[in-house]
Amino acid sequence: MFGVSGWVLPEEDRTEGMSTPQQEIAARIQDWQRGRPRGPYTLELYPTLRCNLDCAFCDTTYRKKRAADELSAERYLRLVDEAAAMEVERVYILGGGEPMVARRITPAVMSRLKEHGMYGILGTNGTLFTADLLRRIVDMCWDEIHFSLDGATAAVNDLLRGQDGVFRRVTEVIRRLRGFKRDAGSRCPRILLHTVVTRHNYRQLEDIVRLAHELGCFRVNFDALVPYRPEQVALAMRARERAEMPALAERALRRAEEYGIESSLEQFLNPRTLERGSMRFAPADGSGVFSAPCLNPWHHVVVHHNGFVSPCCVIPSEPSADSVRERGLEEVWFHGEYFNRLRGDFIDGRMTRHCSNCSMSIISQNDCIREYFDV
Repeated sequence: MFGVSGWVLPEEDRTEGMSTPQQEIAARIQDWQRGRPRGPYTLELYPTLRCNLDCAFCDTTYRKKRAADELSAERYLRLVDEAAAMEVERVYILGGGEPMVARRITPAVMSRLKEHGMYGILGTNGTLFTADLLRRIVDMCWDEIHFSLDGATAAVNDLLRGQDGVFRRVTEVIRRLRGFKRDAGSRCPRILLHTVVTRHNYRQLEDIVRLAHELGCFRVNFDALVPYRPEQVALAMRARERAEMPALAERALRRAEEYGIESSLEQFLNPRTLERGSMRFAPADGSGVFSAPCLNPWHHVVVHHNGFVSPCCVIPSEPSADSVRERGLEEVWFHGEYFNRLRGDFIDGRMTRHCSNCSMSIISQNDCIREYFDV
C-alpha cells in the first residue's frame, strides 16, 4: 500500500490527537451506513477544458473538445462557499485542460477556498505562472502544487509534452517559486512532480526522483498510461519493457527513500498495475456501504467544466449526470438521482464502464479508508 498526496499532513503541521484524512473519511462513510448522510470530504474542480499544450499521452482525451458551457467565475466561487458549508476539507483544482488558462477563475477560487480554511491542491503543467501570481500563491499559503514533468531531460519531456522549451519553463517556475517561499519564510506550497509513465521515459524513473530532489519536491506521483487513441497506444510499453519495470521501480524507490521523498513507485513493482484499462475491483466485506467495491460516491465529488458531477476523475462528464449549474452542491450530493443511483449500483457491485480505467492510487485510497472502519 502506498501513500497518496494530500492524505498526510506534513509532520510539522500535525497536532497530537489529530485524525488523519483516512480516519475522517471512514467516519463519514460509517455515518452514511448508519443512516446519517454526510457531505463529501474532497471536491475536485475542473475550471476549463482548454490547454496551451497538446500532450499525446493525455488520459483525458474524451474531454478534449471545443471549450463550451464552462461555468462562470461567480458560480465557482459560490461552489466553494457551498462546499465549505458541507464541511468539505480538501479541494483539488485540476482539469481536462490546464486550470491556469482560466485566469479569471482559478486564482480567485484558490483565494476563496483558503479564506474558508480548506486544504488546496493545484494540478498544472506549470507554464503559465507570472512572478506576481507565484507571490500571491505563497502569500495565501496555498497548500500543494502538482507540476507535470514527464522526463528528467528536456529532450524526453518536451517530446511527450508536444512543445519545445516546456522543461526549461517549468523548472524555472519551480525554482522561482522556491525563491519566493524562502524570501517569505514559508513552507507553502509544497511541491510535487507528476509523471505519466510511457515507453519513452520508463528508464528515467530514478533520474526523475533525483530531479524532484533537486527541485525541492516532497513527492513524485508516477501514473500508468491509459491508451485510448492510436498515438497513445504507440506510447505504451511493450511486454519486454513492462518486464523491466519492477527492477527500475525498485531502484527509483530506494533513491526516493534515500532523499526522503514520497512516491507512488510501489505500484510499479508489480507489472499488472501497468494494465490500466483492465482494472478489477475485488468484492468488499460487509453489507450496505461497506460492501461497495469503491467508496468514492460517499466522500468524493468532481465538478466538471460544464457543471456535471461524477465521483472521480476517471468517470467523465456525462449528460445523464446531475449538474450544479442551476442546482446547489448540497442538493446534487444528497438528493440528486445520479449520485444516489451510483451508490445503489456500487453497493450491488455494478461498476460503471469507465471503472476499468481506474488507477492503483484510487484503489489504494479505498483500501486505506477501509482499515479505519469500526465493524
